[in-house]
Amino acid sequence: METVTEDAAALIEKLGLGPVHFCGLSLGGIVAMRLAIGRPDLIRSLVLLDTTADAEPYKLKYKAMSVMARLFGVGFVAPAVMPALYGKTTLNDPARAGERHEWTQQLIMNRSSIWRAANGVLERKSIHGELGKITAPTLVMVGDEDVSTPKPLADRIVGAIPQAKLIVVPGAGHGSTLEQPAIVTAAIGAFLDAQSERVDSAAAA
Repeated sequence: METVTEDAAALIEKLGLGPVHFCGLSLGGIVAMRLAIGRPDLIRSLVLLDTTADAEPYKLKYKAMSVMARLFGVGFVAPAVMPALYGKTTLNDPARAGERHEWTQQLIMNRSSIWRAANGVLERKSIHGELGKITAPTLVMVGDEDVSTPKPLADRIVGAIPQAKLIVVPGAGHGSTLEQPAIVTAAIGAFLDAQSERVDSAAAA
């Protein structure tokens, strides 16, 4: 996790983009919070989707999946991984069978060496105690059917980051951006518009 966070900071600096609006889902959200804590100069605002600031609560379960993926390939564990990634509404909707097939194929196409990245995520340390250091405006979003990082974990983030706001995405699991793209996109757009208005008001004053 430290390496990925350092890489993100280095990329922002190399491109000369900071401070940025950083939007991250799951692992991306963990990176976003770490950046906002350690490099606040690079962050203008945060959008945190289906993520957590805590250590992995399901480590043994996902470790077992990681071992199986390493030994037998990602396709072997795909049926067990899909319910962790997507909500029951999406998984049970006959009209979305094509999307589910595409997502499954994308999952299977991952190399078995993905276990190394998975273990890095599973072994992460909690940063919940440091969230009070985050001063950037923050929007937290979570699918109401997310079983990997459920709403109570989002509530903990909102309770720890000053003035963070929470939006619950209906009919979505851990992959809310894919399951309910219109809702998620509209919420992010409204949040970013509000940040622009805040900057304009401050400049006018």
